[in-house]
Amino acid sequence: MRKKSCGYKKCSIFAKNNCMKIELPHHLPKNEAFKQAEQLFVMLSGKEKTVISNLAQRTEGDCIYFSFSFMNKNIKGRLIAEEYKVTIELDLPLALRMFEGLIEQKLRGYGQKALASG
Repeated sequence: MRKKSCGYKKCSIFAKNNCMKIELPHHLPKNEAFKQAEQLFVMLSGKEKTVISNLAQRTEGDCIYFSFSFMNKNIKGRLIAEEYKVTIELDLPLALRMFEGLIEQKLRGYGQKALASG
């Protein structure tokens, strides 16, 4: 059964100033990329539990909507599986902008590991 698209528009659910976007290229079939990208959250909740907590996620079409707390501040976002890339969009609170590089590094690293294991 084909998944319906989540119908996203780039950073459309967030104010543009707060939107952080990470693109992870891949060479997997779209369904496999989606399945492997879900492992990103398993990795995050296991290996980064000292700084990341309250992880929640729900799947809708080709998107995973998620939220978590980083240093006691809430972050929400979505992961979109596409044909040649997986895109992660985050609504990053102003208080966490100084950690943007660290957050991107963690998400990019775990995302690439998840996609490589496919």
